[in-house]
This record gives sequence, structure tokens and C-alpha cells, in this order.
Amino acid sequence: MLFLFSFHSPIKNCHSSILWIDSTKVKNTFIFFSSICPLNYKGLTLKKLRILLIEDDEIERMKFKRVCTKNGFEHIIVEAPNGEIALHLLDSNKLPDFILLDLNMPKMNGTEFLKSLKANPALQFIPIVVLSTSNNYEDVKKCYEIGASGYMIKPLHFEDYKQKVISLLNYWENNELIEE
Repeated sequence: MLFLFSFHSPIKNCHSSILWIDSTKVKNTFIFFSSICPLNYKGLTLKKLRILLIEDDEIERMKFKRVCTKNGFEHIIVEAPNGEIALHLLDSNKLPDFILLDLNMPKMNGTEFLKSLKANPALQFIPIVVLSTSNNYEDVKKCYEIGASGYMIKPLHFEDYKQKVISLLNYWENNELIEE
């Protein structure tokens, strides 16, 4: 006789999980066990990433950090309010694993920063994901032509934003990144 048991149990602070299934043979009958194991919850990040967040809007920077904190990501987040300051940070600090870049900023906007970074042999391989409100086809195309690794449009609703950021962070945690 074969019995399969399954259960669903919400895990607090969990945003992604794996269903583990195991079996054992007892008196010629296989018994299956299943459990839900979170991929990432408070205290168990896959990698501790160094992220450079280039965003002029302080509320957007706070929102990003809030999503990270509330969902158990313990990454190092370095902030810059524009591309000009970001370039100075890149000269004086340890390089980030990846960069999140807004497009519309004062002094040096996102595309100017992207061009400058990709022209620098020491910095050109740092992955850059554009996180912008602009859904203009020309902006998206231009960013990819210059060398962006990705382009995400900021959703209006916080829950949608949260899910995009969580997916983004999970993706970069699982990537093989170039280290100094």
C-alpha cells in the first residue's frame, strides 16, 4: 500500500522555497516524506552581495532597502544619488557585485553613467540592471545597446515592486560573479 502525504505550511519571512521529497522503505512499502525548505529567509542568504544603488529619489532608496530587510536579504547596499557620485564611489571603494541604476537623475543621468562605466576597462564587466519608471522603447533599447545586463520597470504598487526586487536579488545571488 502506498500513502502519499502532502502539506502546505506558510513559512514566515520566506519568499522562495523548494519542496523536498524523500522516501524510505518500511516493510516492503515505500513511504514518502515531503517538507518545504526555504531558499532564503532571515539569516540564510545564498550570497552576501555588494550592491551599488544609484537612485536620486531618497524614498525609492528607502523602499529598496526596506524590501531587502523585510525579506531577509543581508546584502551590503551602497547608495549614490547620481551617476557622478557613483563613479567617485567606484574609484574609492570595493567594487560592487552588481549595480541597480535609475535613468532620470540630475548631474549625470543613467545612460551617461552606463556609457562611462562600459568605456572603463576596470569597470566594464560589472553587471548593471536599470530599474526605472521609464517604459519608453528607445530608453530600453539604448540601455541594452550600451551594455545593460537587464532593464526593469518600477511597478506602481508596492507588492509588485517587492516581488520584482525579490526575483532580481534571487537571480543575482545564484549567478557566478567576477570577484576582485
